[in-house]
Amino acid sequence: MAKDSAAGTKRKVKKIRGENEPKKPTTEYFMFLRDARKTLQPGLSVKEQTKILSQAWSELAPEKKKKYSEEYAEAFKQYKEDLEEYKKTEEYQDVLKQNKDQKAAGSKKSTTPRKPSGYNLFVRENSAKISEERKGDAPMPSLKEISQMISKKWQALTEEEKAAYKAKALAGAEEKESSAENVEP
Repeated sequence: MAKDSAAGTKRKVKKIRGENEPKKPTTEYFMFLRDARKTLQPGLSVKEQTKILSQAWSELAPEKKKKYSEEYAEAFKQYKEDLEEYKKTEEYQDVLKQNKDQKAAGSKKSTTPRKPSGYNLFVRENSAKISEERKGDAPMPSLKEISQMISKKWQALTEEEKAAYKAKALAGAEEKESSAENVEP
C-alpha cells in the first residue's frame, strides 16, 4: 500500500493488468444472479432486484446451488490453466515489472509540503482548546466528535474571521519558506 503523506491516508495502488491476462470466473452467487435476473419483472431498481435475488439465493435448494458450484469449479479450473499459460508469456514479465516499479514509486514519501490552510490552523488551535475545556471526569470526545465540533465552529465564523485565519496561515508558510532559504546546505 502506498501512503499519501499529504493527506495522511493510505491508498491501495491499482494493480496493472495485462491485456491478455485471464480474468477470474464469477462466483456461484453471481452466476445465479445472471440467470435469475432474466426472470424478474422489468422496471425494478437494482436495489430491489438484489434484495429479491439475495433472498431467493438464501432459500435455494442445495441441489440447485450445486449446479452453480460445479459450473464455478469448472470455470476456475480453466482459469488456473489459462493463468499458468499466461505466466509463461513476455507480457506477464512486463506487467510484473511495471507493478513492482509502481509499488516502489508509490512507497516513496512525498517531500512537497502541504499548502497553508486557514482551516488547518483553526483546527490546530481549537482541538487543543476542546481537550482543555473538558469538565472534570468527563470522557474525552472521540476524534469524530471533535472534528464535528470544530467544523461547526468554523462554519459559524464570519468571512472576515476566516480571512484572518487564512492570512495567518499564509504568513506562517511564507515565514517557513524564508527560514528554509536562509539555512545553508
